[in-house]
Amino acid sequence: RDRRADYEAAAQRRAAVADMARKADEALRAAEDRP
Repeated sequence: RDRRADYEAAAQRRAAVADMARKADEALRAAEDRP
């Protein structure tokens, strides 16, 4: 694969990881709101 394909795949992985982290953060905050 060329360097651009590697770069785009890495960018997609970073975006997916960031999305998972954001969802986990929201879930933790929702759990803290419960009594």
